[in-house]
Amino acid sequence: MESKNGGGALTDQENEEIEQRQSLINQGSELMNEFREKYKDTSGGLYFDHHKEGGVLFIGYTDKDKDRFIADVKNKLDNNKRIRFFKVDNSYFELKRNKME
Repeated sequence: MESKNGGGALTDQENEEIEQRQSLINQGSELMNEFREKYKDTSGGLYFDHHKEGGVLFIGYTDKDKDRFIADVKNKLDNNKRIRFFKVDNSYFELKRNKME
């Protein structure tokens, strides 16, 4: 069965894929907001790559408290197969603070 979404006809499977991607993006964004204070020196932000491996959420981290941060992220997000982590030199908080100075 096809449905209209965003101006084009999509199959049910395509609609489900879009919903899964959007759900993961929303969960990641909510999680980063929740972790803003708890992991302000660890969290390196996030982005979603729609072209990588069928859609992957990338989450940045610094070395500070990284093991606990990664474990917390994995425990909170549903689709661990679509999550990848990458190391950053500065946390998102540090980048924002430096930009304001």
